[in-house]
Amino acid sequence: MKMAHVPESASLTYPINEKTGEKFPYPLVSVRNVYIFPGIPKLLERAFSSLKNTLFGGSEVSFHLQEVYLNQKELDVADIINEFVKKYEGIITVGSYPEWFNSYFSVKVTLETHSKDELNRGYADLERMLPEGSIVEYEKDPIGKAADAVYALAAEEGTFPSKVKHSLAVIEEALDRYTLTDICAGFNGGKDCTALLHLFYAAVKKKYPEYADKLQILYIESIHGTFPDVEKFFKISVERYNLEQLTVKGRIKEGLHELKKTHPQIKAVLMGTRKSDPYSGKTIIVLKINHTIDLLVD
Repeated sequence: MKMAHVPESASLTYPINEKTGEKFPYPLVSVRNVYIFPGIPKLLERAFSSLKNTLFGGSEVSFHLQEVYLNQKELDVADIINEFVKKYEGIITVGSYPEWFNSYFSVKVTLETHSKDELNRGYADLERMLPEGSIVEYEKDPIGKAADAVYALAAEEGTFPSKVKHSLAVIEEALDRYTLTDICAGFNGGKDCTALLHLFYAAVKKKYPEYADKLQILYIESIHGTFPDVEKFFKISVERYNLEQLTVKGRIKEGLHELKKTHPQIKAVLMGTRKSDPYSGKTIIVLKINHTIDLLVD
């Protein structure tokens, strides 16, 4: 090993990527029953997740965790959390972690215990102790659970769910008419196209649950450039959604003409826009996917 000296009796265990089956380049060092995990949080998480069955597979001890997300400042609920800690001392281990840059919650509270029943009882008690409406729903893996969550929303009653249902129907029609190599979604990191991308991803996963290849997106690069934060979000989204980026330059009409030349296999493009935006009444016809790109640009 480079950068480290380990005893001759030490063993090197390379965690396995559960998605690809490949070994991670950073080994886990162990001497008998003592394991040295990496200090970098991401590497620690990967190693622990990969080796959990090896380390704890034969143990009768079970661990139960509940994460509670609050829209309250930590100082405002500190007394309540301290009271809860005293009440469940020795039964439930409590952690409190303020979050400064999350738009959904301000504090994450963790409850850990060996008993599932005690965890359920403790959570119900904490919910009762906290101010009403303090606990917010927060999905840590919105992309992995996109299909279930989006289609569950579409099945609800109300104006917004009905719009989601209609949008999904349009995308499903596109997926019935075209293969995934023939279609792409317009995406540049903006709010409207991000909503479209999430719906597109959910519809694909619903129709093709085992599909693991990249989904195609059309990125029309602005001649005026973009904001750094938007560019950063765009790159993160490309990785999270496992996307193949088809880049063209110019305005939408010129960009689509260029797309026809550089990627002639594309037969349909899904574009997202707000109903209140200029000319959005015309683009709703395009979203019905009954027209080719020729009609869209001409």
